Amino acid sequence: MTVRLCRLSVNIDAGDKRLHEFREATFPFSPLWSVTSVSFTTGQSVNELLTVTAYGWLMAEPDPSPPLIFDDLTSAVGYVMLLWGLLEVEMLKKVEGSGHTLLPRAPPIQQWRLASTRSALDVSGWTDEIERAAQIRNMLAHGFVGGSSQPAEGEPFVVCRDIDGERHSLTYDTLRTTAQNIDLLRLRLHRQPDDLLRPREAV
Repeated sequence: MTVRLCRLSVNIDAGDKRLHEFREATFPFSPLWSVTSVSFTTGQSVNELLTVTAYGWLMAEPDPSPPLIFDDLTSAVGYVMLLWGLLEVEMLKKVEGSGHTLLPRAPPIQQWRLASTRSALDVSGWTDEIERAAQIRNMLAHGFVGGSSQPAEGEPFVVCRDIDGERHSLTYDTLRTTAQNIDLLRLRLHRQPDDLLRPREAV
């Protein structure tokens, strides 16, 4: 939407100085016109024209949203991958902060799984959420088949294969929602104590 400061001068009947009628009668786009100040200049008689100068903000109609393109689709995929990486950092922080030895070659989710089985606290809820978040991320990372961003085909999407070989179409909105869910999970996990996964014998 374009917003710009405007100055408009209009001649109307000198006998009618009601600003509301001036706005409605003079500007058919009045809902988009916000008057901040008005000055009046009259002639010698009421029969002469009244010049009204209005200063205010004129907002153009919002531009229609452009169609999503391939760059938007790849950005959504990258957003999922980036936020998953940040979630992995948080998982490793909890594993290490609980006294577990980090395994250099093991993926963070595997290290979380192992530490969670030894945890004194019931973290099964956290593990379930992490596993669900990992599903789409893993399909993108290990089962990517292709994608499309042709307007004629509707919303942009990617096609991925899961571990069973079944293909799934993931739309742009699905990817954005997945990224947001992963980030919310990371923020919630971040608020937990670093020793969330402390072993039973440490209690």
